[in-house]
Amino acid sequence: MAGTSSIDGVVTGMKSSDLITQMLEIDSKPMVDLQTKKTKKSNKINVWKQVTANLLSFKLDAYSLSREALFSGKTISSSDKDVLDASVSGTPIDGSYSIVVNKLAQAHQMLSRGYDDQDSTAVGSGSVTFEFGKGNLNPKTKLDFLNGQNGVHRGSIKITDSAGSSSVVDLSNATEVQEVINAINTNSAIAVTASLNAYGNGINIVDTGAGAIKIEEVNGGSMANDLGIKKTGVGSITGDVVNYVNAASRLSLLNDGTGVRTVAGNDIKISMIDNTSVDIDLTGVTSLEGVITAINSANGNLSASLVDDGNGNNVLKVIDSSVPVADGKFSITALNGSKALYDLGLDGVYSGGNTMNGKRLISGMDTVMLKNLHGGSANDLLSGVDLSNDMVLTLHNNDLVTISSAGIGGFGSSSTIDELLTAINSDPNALLGKFSAEAVTDENGVKIGIKINDLTVGGGTLSIEENATTDSITGLGISVAGTTDLSIDGRELPKKTGIDLSKDLSFTLHSGSLTITSDKFNASETLQELITNINDNSTGKIRAELNDAGNGIQIVDLTSGSSSFSIASNATTNAATGLSIANAGTSNYTIKGADLDTRYISENTLLTGLNSGAGVHKGQIKMTNKNGNSVIIDLSADYIKTIGDVITKINTEGSAFLLSAAVNSTGDGIIITDKSGGSNNLVIDNYGGSMANDLNIAGNATGITINGAYEYTINVAATDKLKDIRDKINNANINVKASIINDGSVSGAFKLMITSKNSGEAGQIVFDANVSGGAGLSMGTIANAQNAVFSLGTQGIGSTPKLIEKSSNTINDVLAGVTINLKSVSSTPVTLSLSNNNAAISTAVQSFVDSYNSFINMVNEKTAYDPETKVAGELQGDYTINQIKNDVFNMLTNTVSGLPSTMNNIGEVGLSFGLDGTLNLDNDLLSNALNTNLEGVKKLFTYSVNVASASNGATSISNPATPTAPYTTAGAIDGNTSFEDFVDGSTGWKAPGGTGTYLQINLASKYKLQKFQLYSLDTSDMPAASNSIKSFDFDYWDFTSNAWKTEKSYSGNASGNLVYYFSSPIITNKIRINNALGNGDGTANITELEVSESRGIGKRIDDLISTLTDVTNGNIVLETDSIHEELDVLDKQISVWGDRLAVKEQQYRDQFSKMESVMQQFKSTSNWLGTQFANLSTGN
Repeated sequence: MAGTSSIDGVVTGMKSSDLITQMLEIDSKPMVDLQTKKTKKSNKINVWKQVTANLLSFKLDAYSLSREALFSGKTISSSDKDVLDASVSGTPIDGSYSIVVNKLAQAHQMLSRGYDDQDSTAVGSGSVTFEFGKGNLNPKTKLDFLNGQNGVHRGSIKITDSAGSSSVVDLSNATEVQEVINAINTNSAIAVTASLNAYGNGINIVDTGAGAIKIEEVNGGSMANDLGIKKTGVGSITGDVVNYVNAASRLSLLNDGTGVRTVAGNDIKISMIDNTSVDIDLTGVTSLEGVITAINSANGNLSASLVDDGNGNNVLKVIDSSVPVADGKFSITALNGSKALYDLGLDGVYSGGNTMNGKRLISGMDTVMLKNLHGGSANDLLSGVDLSNDMVLTLHNNDLVTISSAGIGGFGSSSTIDELLTAINSDPNALLGKFSAEAVTDENGVKIGIKINDLTVGGGTLSIEENATTDSITGLGISVAGTTDLSIDGRELPKKTGIDLSKDLSFTLHSGSLTITSDKFNASETLQELITNINDNSTGKIRAELNDAGNGIQIVDLTSGSSSFSIASNATTNAATGLSIANAGTSNYTIKGADLDTRYISENTLLTGLNSGAGVHKGQIKMTNKNGNSVIIDLSADYIKTIGDVITKINTEGSAFLLSAAVNSTGDGIIITDKSGGSNNLVIDNYGGSMANDLNIAGNATGITINGAYEYTINVAATDKLKDIRDKINNANINVKASIINDGSVSGAFKLMITSKNSGEAGQIVFDANVSGGAGLSMGTIANAQNAVFSLGTQGIGSTPKLIEKSSNTINDVLAGVTINLKSVSSTPVTLSLSNNNAAISTAVQSFVDSYNSFINMVNEKTAYDPETKVAGELQGDYTINQIKNDVFNMLTNTVSGLPSTMNNIGEVGLSFGLDGTLNLDNDLLSNALNTNLEGVKKLFTYSVNVASASNGATSISNPATPTAPYTTAGAIDGNTSFEDFVDGSTGWKAPGGTGTYLQINLASKYKLQKFQLYSLDTSDMPAASNSIKSFDFDYWDFTSNAWKTEKSYSGNASGNLVYYFSSPIITNKIRINNALGNGDGTANITELEVSESRGIGKRIDDLISTLTDVTNGNIVLETDSIHEELDVLDKQISVWGDRLAVKEQQYRDQFSKMESVMQQFKSTSNWLGTQFANLSTGN
């Protein structure tokens, strides 16, 4: 209230401004009262903000106590963190674990020969290849594989040699057979040598003397016996067979770990001498016992068993005891393209009569099976046949027919005789009846080749001409210039192993020559047997051994002379070709063989084992064929676990696009083939995620295939220097890092170092350099790929620690819910102690108490009245705050219904109220409750009830009204969540899925729901990805709108167990699963549906405060909204009073101005009169 200028009286001398101010102060008292009231209201809003903040803090602490995870938490400690430490990553079981760290995992490192520079000297031209963890021909046999995979009981053995010297050899930390041999051979106290026997299934000990040698146990152990060498001998000890399979052996371990490849349906046909036959289906069979049972149960006259092949190797033997008939013949053949017969060693081994003895099922120790070389594809018979060119037939009616190799329906990509026959017989001219192709079989009915039949009539001849552009016929042996015969039989294609050992090996040496006839080595079944047989028959002139890369063999000429060294490959001596050692002549003394491509990936290979054990990130891939048509292949489902599952999925969904998948011919990846015949590129991409990359099939190819081999090739140009090779390796984005070091040497200081990105044996590098010219490139290992090795448990009477190997020093799959970090090696046991994390619970309870007390103290302060000062708190007498205080108090003090009286109230955990309303915590009582009844404490704070169960009064209806028999609507709320019971129809609900399909649960009354849980279907035989609910809406009845309301919509679900927590509690009396559509054929399968109301103290406090502080309808917001409305009214009233006072002030100013004016007139008149009176008195 201020004027624009002073109106103090000049005439009257009055302080009119002060007078106006004083009068206005009297007039403005009502407005001041309004402003005072506004200030109090505003302060009250601020106090409510403090109340809200305190309540929300209390809510967070209550929420923490409402979560079951808090009470499942564990704490872990290590007795020596310098050796190992650990962290909790799940919900482990309490206990103490003794661990001794024997080895730390380390990555494989290799270093090249030295170079004088890194950027000037050319290395040479050619290529280098990398494989990781697999691909080497001397894999390490683990001790756990021995004795029918029962392993050994580790300990020490005592060896006494012929000189009487004794030594204890400690093998307690050995994990591999080679470690045992090395430990014996490096023991200088005894003069003995250990080695593997000729068949790789036992260990032999040879003494340098001729006297007695003895091997015995130490401290009552059994290590010597388990190694088969607990014996006494003269000059030597021949160990027992310890590397073998038995009936319990898993099929996945056979054939160098590539398993047995079965098909959907029957795998094997057994024709019997009584002229009957049986088909054997090996689906679901996982062990040799299962195979034996399948055969024996197929016919009472069949007897399958495991027998010794005479060399200590257990093989399958099948005997036909039926009564023979004249044309009856015993044979076992493959069905439906199954490779199980071959993988079980029962192919091509019949020699007449009624008995069939199989071949080896596993390799010898530290070697591989010959049948797996060259990708193991020789069992498909076509691996050595060039099918890249067309066939041209001249028929008897003189028609000229060309059968295409490439394009749609072409035979060029055939990998089996059956596939080849299908392709040829699908040719349009074959379909017109002009010719046909069929299999040539041996005496056992085994397909060994093909024949072409001319179905025409005429005076011409049948011919299949060989020329430069039609040479596929050569490998098949069906070339003929012209014949009057109506059929041409092809040659018998090589099989049985990855190498044809039916021909001799012929060597021209630096001095002389050597021929080793095939009968000396053709019975070999493993690579080491073959090498041994070659060396045993070399007369000291050559030595066969693994090459430096470990992926092939090499032959060393031990003679000296001026002639060149060569290994022949011709019609009579062609075993060298299969061994990849044929050489026309060299001045070198070593002929290095090429990569023999041992098969390590098959249809049985687990996806989790790919990429050095890192596995794959499941997802979708996009495949675009050469016609430009695309298909999305979803490989994310749980049931897709193996390479075979991936291949089946691609072949099923890609067939319409003429795209197919198979294991490649080198046995180290998947190959994708496009027969669409288009002119565009074949393209495979990730479709979200990295699945195509992880399968190594992402690419863009101009040809008809993309080969996802896990062997990586880096081309080396003639101009490449050391740093160029380093850069090419790093840019290839493979599992190695390349760098160049300078070791300071006077000569050759620069060296290429490559380090595996993955530690452990899974990251072992198989490096092969094929570089010629220039300085050359050779590498040597400077750090071996090594697994972490540690023992779990304590040594004692009747107890032996378990020795464990892992590829990483960070281990999360040994103790469930625990991640162990190995830091250093120590012979002293380290104790990991796991216990309930009661400290975290106590801290949460104390925080709960503190936040509640902060709220109560603040409320007490703001509602108090001081009679001495007569000052009241901002909320003194406020109904709402008192109601909130009482509601919170009641939630704390009410018992939890449904819990036993011994643990249904806060007093049982040491909580009590003081006179001022605050909570007190007795830590001793809380600690005792946690130690004696943790489960009870957990329920006190977290307890919830499934109100959708029939036992709690719920009922159910559905559409369709009658579900698929024998299922019922009641089956979904009977409390039975067993998937197995659902499968047999004793629980659950099932109906044809789609729009309008629903399952509705009517609850016994209104409930405040916090979560729902849906159990669908997920078993090993019926996985969730193809049997669970795929999509649905979760609806509840909304009382506000009096209609169904969707809370959550699902699509693309592949889980058999869904859990969803509502963002805020739902109050309703009925819920439903609507528009339910299942995976697979669409059938909606629901094992059980649960909805829960939480009754524990933590959740009910959480819910209460959520309601109180709700920003729309909460008690506090309603209260503050009312205050804001009052403030709006006050602001308007204050504004009106402000306007009134402004008018009043102007009135006062006008009045004072008029008074001054009048007084001025009075003064002027007075002055005039005074002048006049003065003049009168003076006579003027």
